[in-house]
Amino acid sequence: MKIYMSFLFRDLSSYYIFIISLFILFFYLPSYERNLMNQLFTLLRFVTLVQQTHLELKFQMANFQLNMYKERYGKIGNITHNEKLTIAVLGKKLGKKLLFDIHNIVTPETIMKWYRDFIKHGKKHSGKGRGRPSAMKIIVELVISIALSNPDYGYGRITGQINNRGHQVKKSTVRKICKANGIDISPYRKKHSSWNSFIQSNLDVLFTTDFFTVDVIDAFHGFKVKTFYVLFYIHLSTRKIHFAGMTEHTSHFWMRRMAINATDYLDGFLKDAKYIIHDRDIHFMQSGFRDVLLNSNVKPITIARKAPDMNAYAERFVKSVKNECTNKLMFFSEESLRYALREYETHYNHERNHQGEGIDNKLIEPQIKLAKFGMPKCKKRLGGLLKFYYTEAA
Repeated sequence: MKIYMSFLFRDLSSYYIFIISLFILFFYLPSYERNLMNQLFTLLRFVTLVQQTHLELKFQMANFQLNMYKERYGKIGNITHNEKLTIAVLGKKLGKKLLFDIHNIVTPETIMKWYRDFIKHGKKHSGKGRGRPSAMKIIVELVISIALSNPDYGYGRITGQINNRGHQVKKSTVRKICKANGIDISPYRKKHSSWNSFIQSNLDVLFTTDFFTVDVIDAFHGFKVKTFYVLFYIHLSTRKIHFAGMTEHTSHFWMRRMAINATDYLDGFLKDAKYIIHDRDIHFMQSGFRDVLLNSNVKPITIARKAPDMNAYAERFVKSVKNECTNKLMFFSEESLRYALREYETHYNHERNHQGEGIDNKLIEPQIKLAKFGMPKCKKRLGGLLKFYYTEAA
């Protein structure tokens, strides 16, 4: 009742003075005038009830529309400074207790906080902008790239690397960008870094290995089908491949010999390797292959069970060599298979364009100096199965 009557007066104090005055007049007036006062009280009560009913209907109408808007569009945001100021002043007049009876776009505590901030700062706060400006897009990209490529870097070291490139940032900005993009804090980031981050940060010293099988028809022993296991290595940075060897029966001795040949300090394919990825094949795990690598300071990394994507480079190469070479030829001897693999290795490393990340559809190690203009030529291997189109520079 008090809040609704306050609309009829300037404030609550004037309302109380008016009520007290009516009671004084009621007790000190003669009896014939008391009837007039009773009628006045009745009229006042009627006017108040009518006003209360109208206000309740207005509040119900406003609350229903506000709830409908919030359910349909969610939380109301982007409130301007002037809108906050108006809500804060009206909320202060209404009181925190009565604010809980009204459906507001924010909580009563927030409205009171806006009012306290307004009293504290006055009209000096213009309301332009909301918080500090966000970091430049190029800085964000640099921070993410450096953090993912260097799992052991801390915030300070990343900040120094950014400043070296001419962008002045603070350590707190780097910390904020890392947390916003889900990058853990060093040194915990090193323990929880993703597999892709590990590969990207060690491409130059990272190799992978695997087997694939090829069926050969033995024309000299009753056309029996023999299955040969081909072992290969890939350098992930350049995508260069090397066929280590092939055998019909993979023994522990043969696997150790392949590891020794690959890690030879003069011409071994893995002489510059620091890590090598392989699957959980028994030929890698129980043959002594890993021991030879460790003795040559090459750390073997075993992929998880049933996770071929962790050795995706090797799996993709198996698809390429089979689709482009072995599945299109019929081999009648071991020597014919060796010849085909040597030809494909040369074609793959020197004459085949690659679409891998960082290679940009170029040749790995071109043996011929190419030119943009001139007489086009075509180099064929395996009877035209593998072709290389080029224009040789003069």
